[in-house]
Amino acid sequence: MSNNFAQNLGGAIVVDNGSTAFVAGNMIPGNRANSDGGGIVCMNGALMQAMGNTLPGNSTAGNGGGFYFTSGSAPVLTGNNLYGDHADGNGGGMYCDNAAPVLTGIGFYGTSAGGNGGGFYCDNVSDAELISCTFISDSATQGAAGYVNVSSLKATTCTVTNNGANTDCGGYTATARR
Repeated sequence: MSNNFAQNLGGAIVVDNGSTAFVAGNMIPGNRANSDGGGIVCMNGALMQAMGNTLPGNSTAGNGGGFYFTSGSAPVLTGNNLYGDHADGNGGGMYCDNAAPVLTGIGFYGTSAGGNGGGFYCDNVSDAELISCTFISDSATQGAAGYVNVSSLKATTCTVTNNGANTDCGGYTATARR
């Protein structure tokens, strides 16, 4: 699944309307979307397991360069790596809006956002859990590794190093309590 384009959502994969998907061991490079989710989108109550995938160089004019999760989706990600994914908006590697992603052993390497959250951005009552994730050389306006707004984040044994923000916080930024 490489070098695909979507005028709206999901350059490579869209999991929608309560469906389920298992995505494992794939190389998913260079996809892009004009709206949101350059690589993979999971939305509207959909469930997705993604394991051992590599997502390099995916991009979007909106939010979520690598992954975009919204509208009650509950993705479980294990051992995926994102390299150089970019969002012109927020969440260069991952964007979640009213979603509950669980990430274990995910690597965010050089992901970037024109807005906030170079690694990830969680908004609108999202509940994100990060376990043993790595954030290296990510960049954004604020929250280079991650940005949390009106959501909750539980991060355990994560590595956050060499990230850069144009204004505030090279690590994680939290702006409003849920």
